[in-house]
Amino acid sequence: MSSDVRIPYAEGAGIDTTKACLEGTRTEILDEIKGWVTTTDANAPQVLWLSGPAGTGKSAIAHSVARWWMEEKRGIGSCFCFNRQATTRHERLFPTIALDLAARIPALKVSLNKLITSQPALATTADVTQQWRKLLQEPLTNIAGGVAEPVVIVIDALDESDGPLSRSHILSILARDAAKLPSNFRILVTSRPLLDIDEVFRNASGVRLETMDKLSPLSTKHDIQLYSSWRLTGVEGFGDQDFTQLAGKSDGLFEWARLACEYIQYAQGVLTKRERFEELMHAEEGKELLDTMYMIILRSILGDRPRNSTINRFRSVLRIVLSTLEPLPMDSLNVLHSSSVRQSQDRACYDVLHPLASLLSGVSNQSMPIRPLHSTFHEFLTTRDRSGPFFVDVEDVNRDLAHACLQVMQQHLCFNICKLESSYLRNSEIADLGERIKGCIKPYLAYSCQFWTEHVKVIPLEAGIAEKIKGILLNEKMLFWMEVLALLKLVHMVPSMLSIVASWLQVSKVTVGVKFEV
Repeated sequence: MSSDVRIPYAEGAGIDTTKACLEGTRTEILDEIKGWVTTTDANAPQVLWLSGPAGTGKSAIAHSVARWWMEEKRGIGSCFCFNRQATTRHERLFPTIALDLAARIPALKVSLNKLITSQPALATTADVTQQWRKLLQEPLTNIAGGVAEPVVIVIDALDESDGPLSRSHILSILARDAAKLPSNFRILVTSRPLLDIDEVFRNASGVRLETMDKLSPLSTKHDIQLYSSWRLTGVEGFGDQDFTQLAGKSDGLFEWARLACEYIQYAQGVLTKRERFEELMHAEEGKELLDTMYMIILRSILGDRPRNSTINRFRSVLRIVLSTLEPLPMDSLNVLHSSSVRQSQDRACYDVLHPLASLLSGVSNQSMPIRPLHSTFHEFLTTRDRSGPFFVDVEDVNRDLAHACLQVMQQHLCFNICKLESSYLRNSEIADLGERIKGCIKPYLAYSCQFWTEHVKVIPLEAGIAEKIKGILLNEKMLFWMEVLALLKLVHMVPSMLSIVASWLQVSKVTVGVKFEV
């Protein structure tokens, strides 16, 4: 994204070509979607909803379409992927799409710059209806005809947005107002067939419905066999018969096949690759197939009966990974984890997470945020009946994260954190400000400054946390906190954050005896 329009952008929400379909697979549905994108039929619906159960490969199709259009065809478009950990990402959906399109449509960029200059509040509004109308619908309608080729917008995993309430307005907009865009616009949406999504899209005349269920089981089995063959090529002793068995066992779930190949290919410990394959083929039936796979992988890493110290460390790390409001890289998770357990555990996150590379993204790259590779793993770990001994209880994690964020701020906030030579220059006048911010404001500090009140507001009152808040807000640390938010272009959040903490502390003043005035 190269546009310099000053509105928030959702980093890390874009296309990931490593998630695209293997060449030669899913050709039937991909050809249908490509035909819909390029059709000249004026009556073609402008929204296509592709639904299907978890693990069937919807995201791979979404990334394949985005890669085909924006990289192979060099077409104008945007790809936005929801993630259940990024709880406010729905507020950045339409601004991010607008910025992506503005980077390729000069007239839109000019229009948005004029708009934000005349109405600065639009740059930070959380009102998705206003975002859609002002940042997309109206400016694109005004320049209709300026872009002749199709414009493709891919919205992946809408079901992972922050609950039915947060996505209700997005659904309404896509179902009702997408048709108000120029007729060459196409919006591909993927999700599980959740009731709230199904009810809106199924009754919308401007939405084309496609489901993974309509794909031929034989075609899906063939594609999974091709995928398994590609993944295990070169693994000694494996051949076509094994790939056929893997495809048959997968029950149409590409995510199961991916995990199975990872489990076999990177065998460590007592079992050989062949023994791991046989274990998968004879896994107990009657459970959700992905749950069975998660159990097999976790038992291979932690053991059938892990020691209390091992499972407690596993849970203490995973509850942080699963509960941060934005995914964080390894070093930052280590800092928050150590602060949450009130003791230094420099390698705890690495020791726990590194063996889970087949289940979590970002584990092998120190700068990448770590998150579950598939939403079902998050659901598995946090549902006691499904994960059993590996259950991760996140019910009270906000208390620990509140402590951790406040501790991080107390330790790391300081005067002139980016070591700027002059306070008289505007941020926009500092040539290397971006590099300074990256080097001086680590992700754990940026996260803590942005989200500490979100963790505080949902926990019971506690004197220790109230005292830590006083330690930030009643001295110069408050100015340092605001400076960080200003450098991150988030200073507009300060009033609402102070309002949250004021309400919390007004009650705590009475309940826990902490005297504090805002």
